[in-house]
Amino acid sequence: MKGHKDVIPLLLSKSINVDVRNELGSPLQYAAAHGDHDTVKVLLGHGANAGADPNGGPDGVKPFSSAAEVGVIQIIKLLVDAGADPNVTNRHGLKPTEVLAVNDNRRGVEVYTLTGA
Repeated sequence: MKGHKDVIPLLLSKSINVDVRNELGSPLQYAAAHGDHDTVKVLLGHGANAGADPNGGPDGVKPFSSAAEVGVIQIIKLLVDAGADPNVTNRHGLKPTEVLAVNDNRRGVEVYTLTGA
């Protein structure tokens, strides 16, 4: 939750569940929503998926949409590389490219359109 990227690999090396969830969602969802690129990279590198699926978990929270809302291009790229659907919509029915456009994130729209969406 605090993005301590040096502690996360230590915990994961001790067989901590990368997809553990609490009322805020999964670590991947939280890191994407807060623009924490390094933590997203570490979690994806350790196989974050299941309830932390890049397209969203059972609660409807979608890291890809969250990353678009924050506008962190590196996280969007990581999630696309991890298999996130570039056409997934957020809770308001908007695609990430639409969220980026609404937030006047030209670079984000350019990068996003390169994903083939």
